[in-house]
Amino acid sequence: MKREIGSEFWDIPLCDRENELFPASVKWFLSGRIALKYIIMDAGIRSVSMPEWCCDSMVLPFLENGVTVRFYSGTPSTDTDALFIMDYFGFTEQSQVPAGYRGTVIRDMTHSIFSKEYDDADYYFGSLRKWAGFKTGGFAYGSWKKSLEVAECDETYISLRTTAMRGKKAFISGRTDDKSYLDVFRSANERLKQLGICAGSAEDIYAARHLDINFIKEKRRENAKVLMDRVGCMFSLKENDCPLFVPIITEDRDELQKYFIGHQVYCPAHWPRNSLKDRELSLICDHRYDIADMERVCNIIADFREGKK
Repeated sequence: MKREIGSEFWDIPLCDRENELFPASVKWFLSGRIALKYIIMDAGIRSVSMPEWCCDSMVLPFLENGVTVRFYSGTPSTDTDALFIMDYFGFTEQSQVPAGYRGTVIRDMTHSIFSKEYDDADYYFGSLRKWAGFKTGGFAYGSWKKSLEVAECDETYISLRTTAMRGKKAFISGRTDDKSYLDVFRSANERLKQLGICAGSAEDIYAARHLDINFIKEKRRENAKVLMDRVGCMFSLKENDCPLFVPIITEDRDELQKYFIGHQVYCPAHWPRNSLKDRELSLICDHRYDIADMERVCNIIADFREGKK
């Protein structure tokens, strides 16, 4: 089995028992971005305050629907129709709704879905594709106002994702050295950008309701602790936190990221250049890996530092 760390998922950890992660009002979509589009259309807002570190995929749905976006750093602005809030990387209680705010609150649960159950928003949404091998995985729930049209799941997109995941699994298992599956993943992502409001797949809905949450949390917390003890982290690990990644701050982020790639470790940088977080690098800690893999990541960082002396 190849010891590549990171990049696209190829499996979903399931259990026989149905979990209680999602309420009855949940709706399923191809992606988190599409779920957010649906919320924007349902809420009918004209302006929104967003954290300045939101990625483009979260900002664009507002702009595409004619919503004015105002960015905030630290304390959220309260002079807009809506407020967009989120916790980063599964480390909770970073964001709070300002006391007395009367607008529409939209909470992005993508990073915190396994860490905390919030009750401070009108709408909640996220993407399970960040956590496991979902082909779709977008979800949204809240106080719905309208009954909007949702197209059926796009079979072309599903076919591309299925083919790509099979290719990744074959590569990881050592059955092939062919990495052309990466091109198929890219084709799937391009297809996704072209689609409107589409439903998630029945297979993924079943998987979402049968996720092995305990396994996911235990593995991620165990792996994260190894990284945090040796390398550090931007945040502290609270009792119920389930880390999506372990984010570190480093002055030579791009150089370290390239060094990782040379050792078949693929750590994303989640915040863009020219932002206050342009030194952030996200270390992998997910359920596909064990403590030995985390030690390998730490040793690669140590070797990189030693080589720069």
